[in-house]
Amino acid sequence: MTWPGHDPRGGGWERPATHEPRRPAAGGVSPMMAAVLAIVFAAVLIVAGAVVVITLREDTGEAVASPPQGGSSQEAAAPTREETPSSQEEERPPAEAPAETTLQEGWTAVRVAKWGLTYEVPGGDGWTVDTPTTIRGWEGAEGDQVSMSGTAGYHDGYRCDHRSLAELGARGIVDSADTEEMTEAAALQWALASYHTEAGQPEVSTASVEEFAANGLSGHHAVVDVEVRQDDPDCDPATARVHAVGVPTDGDGAGTRLLIIDVHTGVEGALGEDVVETIVSTLRDSDTDIA
Repeated sequence: MTWPGHDPRGGGWERPATHEPRRPAAGGVSPMMAAVLAIVFAAVLIVAGAVVVITLREDTGEAVASPPQGGSSQEAAAPTREETPSSQEEERPPAEAPAETTLQEGWTAVRVAKWGLTYEVPGGDGWTVDTPTTIRGWEGAEGDQVSMSGTAGYHDGYRCDHRSLAELGARGIVDSADTEEMTEAAALQWALASYHTEAGQPEVSTASVEEFAANGLSGHHAVVDVEVRQDDPDCDPATARVHAVGVPTDGDGAGTRLLIIDVHTGVEGALGEDVVETIVSTLRDSDTDIA
């Protein structure tokens, strides 16, 4: 895929009633989550079967379609990139912002303007922090779309243009602050969409859903394991893991905000669980004073 300023790398929903909590299922989601409400995300062009990153000047809310309930064969499409700078930006680029204070020395803070969250990623080689208007997303088997903003990537395009060793970002769910249910639902939905291939739906299973607390936030942390039906072993990983950390929305608490961490596993250079846990530990409201 292609990120701004970087080389190419690459609603409500209903759930099938075939998946039992904590057990593997071929593309199913738990009946416990049968009435999950709308996932809200920034408007984005998502091409069938491929991740798309697009730069937008305005972040608008839109509902996500129903999650996939079975595999379908789709022709993979090329990653897309689009930048829409204003004429003023072209004439006078904005000054570089001063470095933000971080909890982890040498790490980089990533702000999610849409959801008022901040998290940190390591500052070493291989890490890309996208622009505030960048969206990363996928389209699943039935045309359902998932996306996130405030994004970062680890070794984008390490095997093929639209695959990364890890992708991170945030999204939101309206009208439900049940973080235990929402984190599991969001992790399962993301796993099904991002690892659907022409060979079929991945097998997904919930590894854990645990309480989360850090930096004044509290909620839940869900982990979903993925077995990928590899269409192209030189591109698709055999296994992956999706983390979703959910906390109530800032303000009236009517919804849930989620940090998604999508990690390839069992491959050389894979992001370690210790690094993932440290990233999770940095999640906070953007206005939290950590000085």
